[in-house]
Amino acid sequence: MKLEDWLYLFYFPIVSEFGYSVAEDASSAKTLADVAKLEKYEVLRIFEGKKVFVVGNAPGRGIEIENDDIDDRIVVTAGKTIITYDHKIDVHVTDLDEGFKEVCKAADIAKILIVHAHGDNEELVREYTPSLGKIVGTTQFLPFERVYNFGGFTDGDRAALIANSFGGQVELVNFRFDTAESYLKLMKMKWAKKILEFEGILTHRRYPG
Repeated sequence: MKLEDWLYLFYFPIVSEFGYSVAEDASSAKTLADVAKLEKYEVLRIFEGKKVFVVGNAPGRGIEIENDDIDDRIVVTAGKTIITYDHKIDVHVTDLDEGFKEVCKAADIAKILIVHAHGDNEELVREYTPSLGKIVGTTQFLPFERVYNFGGFTDGDRAALIANSFGGQVELVNFRFDTAESYLKLMKMKWAKKILEFEGILTHRRYPG
């Protein structure tokens, strides 16, 4: 997604709707740059020309993947998906809210860990990331140095946008947009749906929720 599309079509309207702080988003990204061991974006070329499963954390469903389905695919997990997912993981995308134990599990298993900084997780960024080894850092505001902005609001749609940006053929697994564990999460998923529709990714759902 182009940065200007992300900022003006999605980010600023999201900030307005949810009452987020642009300054706090920027501060969290600066903290990520200060304390984490950041990789260059070139490691994400792993997606080029590859079939990609992006696995979400839809409530009320098991994750319907067979091992035979993932042998020739890159598998990307998003956020709390790591808690119940028990297949291979190539890339994990997180804003750290699944907890330190699960983030460390993802860091051990995945080839690439992508950590997102925003205004509500600055303390977690400061606490968790120094011990995670090399990571790719992302922000939802202005990118700088090795902190990138590929677009995306939730871990799931951000994961899909990243894979798509680097030439991956994305299929969404275990995504639902009509139900969530809370009203707040449901509102976030409505934005995630809009973002995926804008990028033409939403129709690629091998296992629709």
